Amino acid sequence: MVAAFKKSILDYLTYINRIPSYQGPAALLRSEKAMVAGNRTVYRWHKEFQGLLEYYPCIDFGSLGLLHAHLILYRAGMEMLSFPLAIESCWLMNESCGKDLYIHCILPRSFKEDFLDSLNKLQKLNFFESFEIIFSGDGQQVSQSLGNCFDCSGRMSPGAEALTIGMSLPQEEKDCSGLLKSYPFVVPVIFENYGRRLSLVELWKIIYEGLGKNVWSYLPKERRMSVNGKAYVKKAFKMLGDWQVFRQNIIRYKPMLEHGIEIFLLININDLSSLMDCVGKFCPLAEFYSGTEDALVRLVGDSSLLYALMDFSATGKMRMFIFDKKRTWDSSRARFAYEELFNPKSGEWTFDKGKILGKMEVLKIGR
Repeated sequence: MVAAFKKSILDYLTYINRIPSYQGPAALLRSEKAMVAGNRTVYRWHKEFQGLLEYYPCIDFGSLGLLHAHLILYRAGMEMLSFPLAIESCWLMNESCGKDLYIHCILPRSFKEDFLDSLNKLQKLNFFESFEIIFSGDGQQVSQSLGNCFDCSGRMSPGAEALTIGMSLPQEEKDCSGLLKSYPFVVPVIFENYGRRLSLVELWKIIYEGLGKNVWSYLPKERRMSVNGKAYVKKAFKMLGDWQVFRQNIIRYKPMLEHGIEIFLLININDLSSLMDCVGKFCPLAEFYSGTEDALVRLVGDSSLLYALMDFSATGKMRMFIFDKKRTWDSSRARFAYEELFNPKSGEWTFDKGKILGKMEVLKIGR
């Protein structure tokens, strides 16, 4: 997969990751800074690396009244891949070479205790043996200049810059809940688009086929146009931009892991700066999600990163897991069940423990 590591492709991904405001696919291709190659070339990359070259907008969930929950589930059953609050799931290998499941969940902030109670009940019902959890605000993915981090075969080399905590975006306290009431359709757009790169037409088709006639409850003031529904999607992205909810584009470029690995760390927040001082130059890409005491960190690197981690001495606890790419990529994609967790008529989040547990029990019986 030599072509996947052309410097022009990696420079394009660096720009995508660092762009400070949301731009739609067409506008992005018109941007002079993004044009390390012509429009036709970028479209060819998208076609050639379909399923490998993924990037998608990540928004300020906190401003919409939502909270991140990072779960490590030990000895989890396959049913947990369909947990209704999950937006991403990854299989991991722990220090004992056991297989654990990471689930990145989004939940209404006001239902945190109900969420914990649901997890405890799922544990008692043997959906998993035990779990660890970190609640966090919105995270940040940071990147080196990727074109300087790989040779043409995809082998990594230390970049000219080292990643640091200071490169991440600051947390801003703001309330954009009014957006949910003024244009509820942003909710399906956010969550159906999360984790994958879709055109406006593709996104509308997925939403319309999934919701059926209920889609119009998310568009109460709009003229019904089931054929030209991409106009609703375009308006949703514009609204997200107008309300300044966009944070950044998240990159998931699978060729980076052809010769590399991704490490998941649970670490005390007081050790974050010293961690990156130790390993920052060996990480082309990193993600940070900080809680009140602990943080979840995702690091992309190679054997040099592992050796650097061996030299790092944490003052608090540190748990390390290795991303199991084959099992994860072969598994079903997580999907946030917004249709069960959001009321488009009131523009408010809901949480029905009984309904969530009932759905999970049906999945367990089905298996």
